[in-house]
Amino acid sequence: MKTTLKALFITLLVLSINGCADMTRMQKALTAGAVCGASGAGIGALLGGGKGAAIGGLSGATLCGMLTYALASDPYTQSAAQQAESWEQDVGAKPVLVKAPVVVEDGKKRQRIDVQKMSLSDEQMVSGGRLSPDVKNHLTTAKNEAGKVGGQVLVICPKSASPGVIRDIRNTGVDVEQDHSLTSGYVLVLSRNRADAIPV
Repeated sequence: MKTTLKALFITLLVLSINGCADMTRMQKALTAGAVCGASGAGIGALLGGGKGAAIGGLSGATLCGMLTYALASDPYTQSAAQQAESWEQDVGAKPVLVKAPVVVEDGKKRQRIDVQKMSLSDEQMVSGGRLSPDVKNHLTTAKNEAGKVGGQVLVICPKSASPGVIRDIRNTGVDVEQDHSLTSGYVLVLSRNRADAIPV
């Protein structure tokens, strides 16, 4: 019986996490914390009854809490998070946090975004030999939003990037750097300051 219930809890956990695909990052963090706590409580109950449920719930929430910090409320972090969601939803770029220290805000641990990068394939970046209109619009928006919070936007181009595409990128106002060791694909770096806007 316990084995069957354990399998059920694991199945529910997997389904709950997979159901987060359309959520924002903040919603995912909150949901993950709740699911981990509930799963810990369920497994604890299976193993030790009421006391096990309490211990399991606490340990499950604590463990997941360490992995799902809410984002800090500073303007740059909020802007960077919104940009990441927009690029992921509209362009398909997957944001990766490169530098995201944990800070204490109102007595709670929160994650501050300092640098994040996104890799874009040639197909995502270029259309008909020029910069994709979707990417162009997103780069212009990223530059404008970064300007409001003192951030930087850098596009690292491969050695194969055409002069026309590089010119199109520059026309959006973002910084451009060509990396001759990069054979294909582009890297977008959103950073809090110019010192962090380096190839990663």
